[in-house]
Amino acid sequence: MRWVDRTSVPVPASLDGPTSAAARERSRAAIHFRNANAEAFTFRVYKYQDVADALNTLFHGKCAYCESSIKAVQPTDIEHFRPKGRIAECPGHPGYWWLAASWDNLLASCIDCNRRRYHEVQQLGHDPLDDEVEGRFYIGKADLFPILGATYAATEHDDHDAEDAALIDPTRRNPNVHLMWLQEQGLSLIGPRVLGEVLDPYGRHTYRVFGLNRQGLVESRTARLLEIRAQVVFIEKILNRALVMPEPFASEQKDEAFEQLESLYDYAAPDQPFSAMVRDLLDGETDRLMAEYQTLVT
Repeated sequence: MRWVDRTSVPVPASLDGPTSAAARERSRAAIHFRNANAEAFTFRVYKYQDVADALNTLFHGKCAYCESSIKAVQPTDIEHFRPKGRIAECPGHPGYWWLAASWDNLLASCIDCNRRRYHEVQQLGHDPLDDEVEGRFYIGKADLFPILGATYAATEHDDHDAEDAALIDPTRRNPNVHLMWLQEQGLSLIGPRVLGEVLDPYGRHTYRVFGLNRQGLVESRTARLLEIRAQVVFIEKILNRALVMPEPFASEQKDEAFEQLESLYDYAAPDQPFSAMVRDLLDGETDRLMAEYQTLVT
C-alpha cells in the first residue's frame, strides 16, 4: 500500500457538481431513505465507465490496498471505503448511502481485498490471526468498517472525522506511517508498526481486514523481492571488483554499479506492482551498500 494523491486526477464528470448523475441519484436516495424501513436502494452511478477509468488512472491499474496489478487480468472492483449499504460492526446502520457516488469515498480494489472469502495466509509470529478453519482464514473488507472513535456517523450531517476510521484509505492517510515491511523465512510480509510495545492500530486493522499477507499475494511480492535482490547481488560484484582496481577503472566500476542501483528504482514507480515494498527494500539496500563501500564513495 502506498500514498496516493487523489487530487492528481480530476473528479469524473458523472460525480462532479450539483447537476451530475451522482447528485440526481443522491436526491432520489434521500427520498428513499426517509422511510426507515425502506428496502435496499440500487446505486448505479459509481459504476459508470468514467468513474472506473478515473480510478484506474489514479491507482495506475492497481489495487489501492495490496498494489497488485488488476486492470489487465480481472475487473476492477469499485470499492466504497465507507460501505454504502450496511456496516458489519454496527447492526441497524443504513450504510453511508450519501457517499455511494462520492469521489472521495471510492477506490480501485482487487476482488480479494474487497470481498470476503477464505484464504491461506502467512501469519506474523507476533500477531497471529484468529478463527482458523481448516488452515484458512475468512478475510477481505466487504461491509467491514471498524472505527476507533466512540460512534458511527449515522447521517450525512454527522462528524465523519470523529469516527476515526481504523482502516487506512491511502488517499487520506500515509500507509508508511502505520505499516512496515517484514521479511520472515524469506517471504515478503507486511505488518503494523510497533509503537513502544503496542501495535499501531491503523496498521493492524488494515493488514488483517484486507488480508495483505494472503498466500498468493505473498508469493507474488516475494517473487519481485527476489528479482530485485538478485540484481543487487550483481551490483555488489561490480563494487567488489572496484575495490581491487586502480584508478580510473575503480571509479568507472563504482559509477556503473550505482547507476544500475538507481535504475532499480524504476520498479518503485507508482505504476509498478508492489512499489511501496520495492522502495522500502531499495532504500535499505542503498543505505547498506553506501556504508559497506564507503571507501569507494568518499
